[in-house]
Amino acid sequence: MNLSDEEIEKRIEKTVYKLEKFYKIYNFIYRIKKCVEKFKEFIFKNFIIFLILYTVFILLLFKSLNRI
Repeated sequence: MNLSDEEIEKRIEKTVYKLEKFYKIYNFIYRIKKCVEKFKEFIFKNFIIFLILYTVFILLLFKSLNRI
């Protein structure tokens, strides 16, 4: 089956459009993944500080609940 130049151009445009969508989705997922990795790295590098802050937060939370 012979395709005309217009049909070929339309197919190429559709393919490029789909590839752009996939690239945008991949880029979005990649950015989220990088942010999560940075957050994990921050927590692991500052683990002791994180534990102290978490403990203080939990203690304050329970103290405030006790008053009510």
